[in-house]
Amino acid sequence: MNQSTYPLLENILIPGESAAFLQTLFEGARSWFQPQNPFEQFLIDMLAATLWRHARLATLEARILTIEQDIQPSFLLKQFKNLDAAGRAALVFNVWHKKFTALSRVEAIVLRNFHTLFKTFAEMRKAFPHPPRAA
Repeated sequence: MNQSTYPLLENILIPGESAAFLQTLFEGARSWFQPQNPFEQFLIDMLAATLWRHARLATLEARILTIEQDIQPSFLLKQFKNLDAAGRAALVFNVWHKKFTALSRVEAIVLRNFHTLFKTFAEMRKAFPHPPRAA
């Protein structure tokens, strides 16, 4: 991935995440919003990075549920041996609800950041409908 084109990407990926998909997200955001100057370009890249983080949180939640289902204590597995995958996930959620509450708080912060960035971009475009182009 060309980090000089997308400077925010230097440390955003963690092992196992798709650099190609992330680059597609950044390119799609730039294509959609068509930033007119480096400041707008940075805001749009921040929007894309925020969306990426939001998607990562959904992945983390799913992985926590999957992993915790597989390592539930044997007494729970014996007591609830007839539970399907959704039932086991409910047991995990019951045990780990504080962690999921923390994850939800982080998600709310990420979404608030996204809305703030989007509002900033929209207000800037409204205030400066014809921003100066970079030379």
